[in-house]
Amino acid sequence: MKLSIKNSELIKKAKEHINRISKIGPIIKMTGLVLAGVIIGNAYGNNQAAKVVDNQLNSNIINGSNDFDDVPMREQIFLSPDESATMPKQEDPINVSLEDVNSMNIIINDANCMDDFINSVCEQLDRDGIKFSYTNDCKHIDIDNAVVLTLDQQYMAGPGTAIFAPLQNGCNGNSDALVLATERSFYEKGFLIEGIACGQMGFRENLDGTISERVPTPTEEAINENTAASYVTVSFGTSNTNAELVAKAIEGSLTRYCSYIKNNQVNSDLIYCVQTGEGRDEVAEYFGTSRDKIKDTEDAPILPGETIINPNIDSIREFSRSVPTNLYVDKTIWSK
Repeated sequence: MKLSIKNSELIKKAKEHINRISKIGPIIKMTGLVLAGVIIGNAYGNNQAAKVVDNQLNSNIINGSNDFDDVPMREQIFLSPDESATMPKQEDPINVSLEDVNSMNIIINDANCMDDFINSVCEQLDRDGIKFSYTNDCKHIDIDNAVVLTLDQQYMAGPGTAIFAPLQNGCNGNSDALVLATERSFYEKGFLIEGIACGQMGFRENLDGTISERVPTPTEEAINENTAASYVTVSFGTSNTNAELVAKAIEGSLTRYCSYIKNNQVNSDLIYCVQTGEGRDEVAEYFGTSRDKIKDTEDAPILPGETIINPNIDSIREFSRSVPTNLYVDKTIWSK
């Protein structure tokens, strides 16, 4: 019996979705689901096949979203005919208990997000057992030992996502660690990360009379430099509306951050904003490393306002993109 597929709109969307996925695993899974739908359609009819494929897509790939355009994905990796894809070595996960994460003073700060979006993010975090305080417009975040995650939907446009670190070089709590943990987690979940930036684009006059093209985020301005609070701002483009995926990325960020705080030297500078008149030598001296390890390209100039990541983070598992996270429920929680 010859197969015929009448549900062309579903298949078209599936193919479009495949072209936005960068990892080989999801591509194989997606292809398998579509083929499975074809086979099932032969036995049960095209409508039933569409339901099976749609249900599997919802549960296995996009975590409940029915809109393909809601899923932020990096560009697809294209292989030439003479290349082969190899799966990376599976790393042991970073294991952190939910109880340890909830021992931190977590604050979700709403910076002009759409009501439906921020409400859905908070509801998902609550369902997953994350304990947090909610605020908006940077109110009541200048608190010692707070972990402030600001979510913004006004600064960016399109599918991109930006992670903002402190502009002022210093150790506000462990903000640099929180920023790196957040960037790694959102990257892991497939968000189109535009990179880490120290402060937002803007203009401000420096003490020496020069003009800088970077300004602190509202979150940074709201927290006193002497307050031991850690903070990060995540700005989503207007195409990023998958609240459940955002919540999962936040949970991964908190897992990485909590593990780092427990297992590593804290209150250290991991991210540096280049100042006027500084070059590769000055930044290398600041981090206690050699100049050849600052930036990937030796000939590339160092510019004022540029974000430089401490090259020593390569040895820190919590900031590795290839290391998965595992936020588990400690049995002792349920016995209390």
